[in-house]
Amino acid sequence: MIQRDYDSNRARVLAIRDQAGRDDAEALARLFEDPAFIDDGSAAGRLRTILAATEHRLIRGLHTGLPFSDRGFRGDRMRGGAGLRDPWAASRNQVGHFLTAVGLAFQPERVAEPVLGLPMRVWLGADPTLSDEWVAKRLTVGHELSPDPGVIQGALMGALIGGVALAAFGLRGRTAALAVAMGSAFGGLSGALAQQYLVFYRQYHRATTTDMETFDRALPAFGPGPALDQDAAEAALRPLFDKIDVDSRGNSYQDLRLSLLGWWLGDAVRRRALTQREEIAIWIRAHLKISADQSK
Repeated sequence: MIQRDYDSNRARVLAIRDQAGRDDAEALARLFEDPAFIDDGSAAGRLRTILAATEHRLIRGLHTGLPFSDRGFRGDRMRGGAGLRDPWAASRNQVGHFLTAVGLAFQPERVAEPVLGLPMRVWLGADPTLSDEWVAKRLTVGHELSPDPGVIQGALMGALIGGVALAAFGLRGRTAALAVAMGSAFGGLSGALAQQYLVFYRQYHRATTTDMETFDRALPAFGPGPALDQDAAEAALRPLFDKIDVDSRGNSYQDLRLSLLGWWLGDAVRRRALTQREEIAIWIRAHLKISADQSK
């Protein structure tokens, strides 16, 4: 995709978000209906477009690159609560959380793409004999079993190290100030990224084979679709809830449910079980959005 098309699609996502008002789940559905995106018009093509537009500029496969919240999603924000809303204010981008799970299921080969010169799966310490799909799914599951990264702490430490390292060269005056500022900026960015991938490593290894088997039992418990039996999937997923520390930053029952739904949808589009953009919008409203009665 050329830069002009990427910029146009990214701007369109923000416009749809604003048009939906205080309803992020509705905005998510409209992303699949809107005719103004530059893509091939297919369900898979639209999903690729949305994933590209929302991807974090520095972290591959993370789709919290544009600001959303959890308004309009089902459930509550209580720790250990019902539905899909996020108890943690710092990670309340449920549109991005959902799309991250969708993207890993739809394009699991992304974990083999290079990050700072090495495939992401190498950074994760994944067994080279495992499939990309298995690695992507294990990261999806493990993400909810280990706390979110302290990116600010990593950035501050990197900035300090970068600034001190350049100051050690003995530069003076404005040149020294500029060099230290550049070193701090570069060090801060590097430190934040390093902290992020170290946490991904920890999250990936937090998920056990038993946890993966639980997740894999919950997916078919939904039924063949497109209408899903969420109660049956919830019952199958219950052993994983027992491993979630809802007092750890970013971890919640709500996020695990959303990851399961996201994986189902991404896999359905990849398998061409859903082939129309409008089908996906209907599916989102049926499974993620709060009902009209509940919103009163």
